[in-house]
Amino acid sequence: MRARSAPLPSWRALTALLAAALVVALYGWVLGRSPHVATLAASPPLQVDWQAAAAAAGETQPGAAWQPYAAGVRLPRGGAGGWVRVRPAAGTWPDGEQLLAIEQPGFGAVSRFEAGQERERRCWSDGRAGSDWGLLGGIVFPLDADARRDGALLLRWWPHAELDSRPQFALLAPPQLALRDTMATLSSGALLATLAAFALLALPVGALLREPAFFAYALYLGSYALLQLMVTGLAYSPLPVAPLAAAPQWWGRLATGVAVWAATVFLSGFADLRRHAPRMRWLVLAVGWAVLLPTLSAQFGGEALRALVRQLINPLLMLSGPLLLLAAGWAWWRGSRYAGFFFVGWMPLLTITALDSASVLDAPPGTALGDYGALGAALFEAFVLMLGLGDRAYALRGALEQAHRLAGTDALTGLPNRRGWRDALQAQPADVIVYADLDHFKALNDRYGHAHGDEALSWVGAALKARLRRGDRAARYGGEEFVVALYDCSAAEALAWAEALRRDIARLDIDAGGRPLTLSIGVAVRRPAERIERWLERADAAMYAAKQGGRDRVVLAGDDSVSAAA
Repeated sequence: MRARSAPLPSWRALTALLAAALVVALYGWVLGRSPHVATLAASPPLQVDWQAAAAAAGETQPGAAWQPYAAGVRLPRGGAGGWVRVRPAAGTWPDGEQLLAIEQPGFGAVSRFEAGQERERRCWSDGRAGSDWGLLGGIVFPLDADARRDGALLLRWWPHAELDSRPQFALLAPPQLALRDTMATLSSGALLATLAAFALLALPVGALLREPAFFAYALYLGSYALLQLMVTGLAYSPLPVAPLAAAPQWWGRLATGVAVWAATVFLSGFADLRRHAPRMRWLVLAVGWAVLLPTLSAQFGGEALRALVRQLINPLLMLSGPLLLLAAGWAWWRGSRYAGFFFVGWMPLLTITALDSASVLDAPPGTALGDYGALGAALFEAFVLMLGLGDRAYALRGALEQAHRLAGTDALTGLPNRRGWRDALQAQPADVIVYADLDHFKALNDRYGHAHGDEALSWVGAALKARLRRGDRAARYGGEEFVVALYDCSAAEALAWAEALRRDIARLDIDAGGRPLTLSIGVAVRRPAERIERWLERADAAMYAAKQGGRDRVVLAGDDSVSAAA
């Protein structure tokens, strides 16, 4: 088995990860100390009882068997629904205007009954629905004279076929409710805006780097943000989004299926499961498709198909989270650096979701964990995964830059090749071009072989680099040809520099088939507005003139003067 690699070896990455945890923790602490928490804590205690509705939907009176309602109780989604009775624990209602705030009421409708008659039916996705009072993600009923006379508020919970509900109740004065609603809107909006910003930021980066993992991340985070937009109630109030408000369950199912599928695709590419956990990769992708395809089919099918999909989808959703965490942990152990980012980022959200689903985490509304636990964990996950994507982008950018350098570099001499040199010359034209060609190089290859010829080329390249001035650019132009771009250089200075280079190569004392390996050099000074192609042609012609004049010499283009061989 491979040794475990450290996926977060950089102290900068560890520092950023710690900063993310501290930011989210500080955010939760601030929310926990905020005024709306204090007002809810100071609200009068209530006695809440419930029972299943055993009669037909049209009956207006509940049966006789009441059960105390606790934070972890789930009201049934089957049958005829249930009844809830809310009374003051002190026996009498407090004076003044009071409002019953129902947090997390679920997707089903809630009716208020008085004197055996239904007075009002509301659903939390209706927003304020014409009422003077509203609560983000909740329902508000006023405590009127009839409720005070009867001593209790009687509520009917109409069932929802897909989701249970675990409502929480608080009696608030209007200023307390307004503060609660404002704080919930601002806090949820800020968290969701951050998630959406991360998703949008990943798109241009992915397009720039041509990295599919960034698009999968954006799709996952965008779908999750859309789901939370509905769960928190921001999609319905204070600025309702008409399509979401009209069909919340349709959009919720779609967002859930797409989010799970995108998370599996993202993990597969981001953590490189193909390499580090190939067998688990197929299982992860299979679960993603197994969630997405039934979800999409249920969106456009009948009620029978939706009922069948509901039986299949919930176990798959429960399986998908731990499976992704297990696959990330295994790939991390097997050496995937980026699987570590996924594992660390996914763990808090999965833990809160699992504990909440198992009714172990009974954090009531009005607390930072109860209101924003999942959103805070999602923000932490988005921060950590964005950190990993940033690290990935930095690595990809380095790899692309290295590939670009290699594409423009001669592997034998380490000098730029023809392409790299011409691109640099095009971007910043020089004053003089020096065009050099080795003499008798073919004889050297024929006598000693190409391996010895390659060694000679590397020696010449090293001598050329040692002779360069600051800012000058040299390249192996092809075969045994070399070019140099000289900057801030006159014709006389260029001839002196080329002559020094010629002597350097002669001193290498390389045998070229019974004669020393020497250099023929042409020098061309750029004329005003001269094209680079024409400039190179003149330098090349000067080099051939050096060849024809006896080799091992320097010739200035357009000038008959020749430097004699040493």
